[in-house]
This record gives sequence, structure tokens and C-alpha cells, in this order.
Amino acid sequence: MKSVSLTSNRHLSTKPRPGLLDRFARRMVLDQLERLQRGGLELVENDSSTFFGEPAARAKLCAKIEVLDSAFYSDIAFGGSIGAGEAFMRGSWKCDDLVNVVRILLQNRHVLD
Repeated sequence: MKSVSLTSNRHLSTKPRPGLLDRFARRMVLDQLERLQRGGLELVENDSSTFFGEPAARAKLCAKIEVLDSAFYSDIAFGGSIGAGEAFMRGSWKCDDLVNVVRILLQNRHVLD
């Protein structure tokens, strides 16, 4: 039997599909984002975009988050702000303005607790 390295191109080139827990976490996070009242947050994922909060034309603060790995949702749903920070450091998500993302989340912390 031939051994195969997990660092081979065959394994590294495939992106893992979200599991049941990631899908559940995604639904939880999106449900909470639906409740944003202040600021506007655009979430981009797999070539689709969803806007949460105040309409962009009215919002004083706006930011865009791009989800690069579906584990992002589990990290946030089960790890809170620390999980979000760790996911950011791992490269699971990126944004156009991190300061505005934090400001929007702080202004809506009653919704996200």
C-alpha cells in the first residue's frame, strides 16, 4: 500500500465542503445579522452578496466582509468575538474596513450577544 501525503497537490487543491455543523452555524450567524439595526454590513460569499442593517444610502457606517472559508460561521457562532478574530488571522474571512466592521458590531452588540 502506497502512503499519500496530506500536503500533496491532490489534497491541497480541493476545498472542503461545509459540514452539518458549519451549515447550522451559518444559519445562526445569518439570523443574527438580520437583526442589525445600525450601520450596514455586506456579506459576500461564493459570488453572492447579502446586505444587513440600514440601507447603504442611509448608513453612516458600512463595511464588506468576504467569507473565504465556511468554517468562518462555526468560529463565530461557537467562539464569539475571539472565534471571529482567530478566523480572521487564519484567513477564513477578509473585509474592506476592519475598523468599520468592529464599529458596526459594537453599535449592535445588544443584537449579537
